[in-house]
Amino acid sequence: MDAALLAWLQENADALATTPGLAGEVVPRPAAAGLLRAGVPVECGGAGGTVADAIAAIADVAAYSLAAAFVLWGQRTFIAYLLHSPNAALRARVLAWPASRSCCLPTNRFRRWRRSSPAR
Repeated sequence: MDAALLAWLQENADALATTPGLAGEVVPRPAAAGLLRAGVPVECGGAGGTVADAIAAIADVAAYSLAAAFVLWGQRTFIAYLLHSPNAALRARVLAWPASRSCCLPTNRFRRWRRSSPAR
């Protein structure tokens, strides 16, 4: 874990769980440390690795703050949904990637479900 993030978590663990004063820093600090890129393919702008790496990053944060880990988990889950989405424009806008970047993980199960779901 990034030394600056570790120091911040150690210093603010109690406050993160009990007061809203640091809420605005809970996403930017792990993001600056690269934790939101863990398990995201390099060609998609991530650090590479697997989803297990993302889980390990969340677990590392949870050792200091469950509140910060929960927020990190939510953000990382949203990124996973975007990576599996066929909506390239949304992915580019939300993740601030160039619109020309083509990065979409397989969504075959989603596509099959849509075709086989009953008409309404």
